Amino acid sequence: MALRIKSDVDLKVLEKYGFKKNSNFPDGWAMVKTYKKSRYYQEDIYVWKDRTIQVNAIELNDTIYDLIKADLVVKVEE
Repeated sequence: MALRIKSDVDLKVLEKYGFKKNSNFPDGWAMVKTYKKSRYYQEDIYVWKDRTIQVNAIELNDTIYDLIKADLVVKVEE
């Protein structure tokens, strides 16, 4: 199972949730939200160009919950 931003959602709306566009990726770009947990550790949420959500975090956080609650996310089978 994967989570993806719905196709009819303008990705600029993610900026309201703290995401920023980052063009430093081989695929071209991603929307990224970073949580600094300590000086040496951070967790990130990526929304890739194909709208797939990747969470590099130990636990599901409030941002993902907020995106689901705002009806911006769809669950897709891989």
